[in-house]
Amino acid sequence: LGLYNSAKLNMSLYPVPAKNELTVELNDLNEYEISLYNSLGQLIKVPNTIISNNKVVLNTSSLVDGLYFVDLSKGAIKDTRKIIVKH
Repeated sequence: LGLYNSAKLNMSLYPVPAKNELTVELNDLNEYEISLYNSLGQLIKVPNTIISNNKVVLNTSSLVDGLYFVDLSKGAIKDTRKIIVKH
């Protein structure tokens, strides 16, 4: 069993619903691992562009419409947020 601190991070995700891009903003974002999962819990590989130390843009243009989960983790700290992709 893994123990995670699931504290809510001061993270911004926009736009929601996402169309072609989803922006993730968080202080010291480069210290976190970003993962995207579909509604079945499968890890989805999407290209991302690091804009700054605090901002990353995920390319969602190839994703089918639906519910996804953005997971940020760093050591024992983990935060997961729901997003919707709609083209």
